[in-house]
Amino acid sequence: MEFELQNAAQHKIADLLWVAQSQQEVNSILRVFGHDAHVVYNMMMAATFDQIDDTPDADMVIQRIVDSI
Repeated sequence: MEFELQNAAQHKIADLLWVAQSQQEVNSILRVFGHDAHVVYNMMMAATFDQIDDTPDADMVIQRIVDSI
C-alpha cells in the first residue's frame, strides 16, 4: 500500500514519526500537530499492516470455523 501526503506539513510530520524512538515521542508529535499528525499516523499504520501477510492465528481461527460447519 502506498499513500500520498497532501502537503509539506504532512511530509514533515511523517519524517518526525518515522524517526520517533518511543511511543511517548509519537504521542507528543500527535499532540503538537493535531489532526494532520493523526491522519499521517493512521496512514502509516495502515500501510504497515497492509504489508503483513503472515496470518497463522487467523488461519487457525478460519480452520476452526470451517471445521465446525
